[in-house]
Amino acid sequence: MTTTHTTGSTLGADDLDLLVAVLETILPGDDEMPPASKTGAAHAIDGYLTERPALRAPFLDALVAIRITAHAHGGEFGALPEASRVATLEAVEAAHPHAFDTLLVQAYTGYYTDPNVQADRKSTRLNSSHVKRSRMP
Repeated sequence: MTTTHTTGSTLGADDLDLLVAVLETILPGDDEMPPASKTGAAHAIDGYLTERPALRAPFLDALVAIRITAHAHGGEFGALPEASRVATLEAVEAAHPHAFDTLLVQAYTGYYTDPNVQADRKSTRLNSSHVKRSRMP
């Protein structure tokens, strides 16, 4: 991944870059929802880590484990093919479940509380209910 993020309150630029690549893998988006890497999720997570010091150690442990495991799969996480990124995350989840769960909860929280995602979710719900009603006899 070539994008370089500025240093956050808790996470450095390298950690933010890794986090964005992880978010892109976990929450890639689809036709109706944006990919997590295109939201403010990474910076929101950085803020959560600043506000909640108890989350820092397991979260940072997960990032370290992802870095180490990615290198075992062939390189830096963001540069790996999707299958290797997924395999890396699965290996980290199996080896470090508490740390990975902390990362995953923060990823989902950062993503689903992003205003753009919430707007897309509302739009999707409205469109879905409209489609369901229009199919009724």
